[in-house]
Amino acid sequence: MNSQRDIERVLDDWLREGPDAVADRVIDTVADRIEHQSQRPAWHLRWRETHVTTKLKPVAAVVAVVAIVGLIAVLGFASRGNIAAPQPSATPSAAAFACYGDTTGCAGPLAAGEHASTNFLIPLTFTTPDGWVNVRDIRRTYGLESDTRIGAQIEVMGMNAIAEQTKECGPVRKAGVGSTVQDFIDAVQTHPGLVATDPVAVEIQGFQGRSIDFGVATGWDKVCPDDPSNPAVLLLTDTGEPPGRAIGYDREQHVRWTVIDVRGETVIIELVGPAPEDQFASSVEAVQPIIDSFEFGPAG
Repeated sequence: MNSQRDIERVLDDWLREGPDAVADRVIDTVADRIEHQSQRPAWHLRWRETHVTTKLKPVAAVVAVVAIVGLIAVLGFASRGNIAAPQPSATPSAAAFACYGDTTGCAGPLAAGEHASTNFLIPLTFTTPDGWVNVRDIRRTYGLESDTRIGAQIEVMGMNAIAEQTKECGPVRKAGVGSTVQDFIDAVQTHPGLVATDPVAVEIQGFQGRSIDFGVATGWDKVCPDDPSNPAVLLLTDTGEPPGRAIGYDREQHVRWTVIDVRGETVIIELVGPAPEDQFASSVEAVQPIIDSFEFGPAG
């Protein structure tokens, strides 16, 4: 789905239905675009849940956000109810932009201490220092990011399946590929568009698995329609009917997959950081205490 068209559609609705009817949707859409786009360093731009999406070009993103915020500030409409007298403009809080997509159960900014997932298919508890944000908590994915951007982005993913690299880059499962720990490691090691390290054996809370680091090869030239100038590898989808995620990576990212078997469910703990090896190593080191604190409970 094209991000620019999405914003244009919401603006069309705003003009057609009236600002009192759709102001909340305008704010939500802008917030979602901001979270996916302009405020994050390049290595955070990785496709996420529900559909493949690429970054807005920086100028377009700034123009779209300024235009919408300007309309809200100038017209001063309340977000609910009938059209009223102008309201004082306000800058949305960081919490308003904390969650991606379906935000049901997403906790947003986290205080230092122990936390637990709400919707992830395998109950997860962990401990964070101050400055971390829960950006997604749905059945197939639990996501964490540092609000200082110094640590690697963390996604804990279940219901995993290897994706087919189609021309449309949609969420299509690759036929004939299994879902064991070794199947996912093999998919990374044998992919012509990836350069990967040798996998190493790992253990988290007694659950066995393997870990592998990888990035996009310089010779890889396949692209997706939303970003035809940026070669990317589409690698992961899910087992839903129909699949609801399409995850890909570009050359600005370095990735670590830790793939473990949790009572028969293959779970991928994904760390995404900057492409330079020294920066990636630092970003992983910053989040390792969080990973070490992971505890998976029995599935509900």
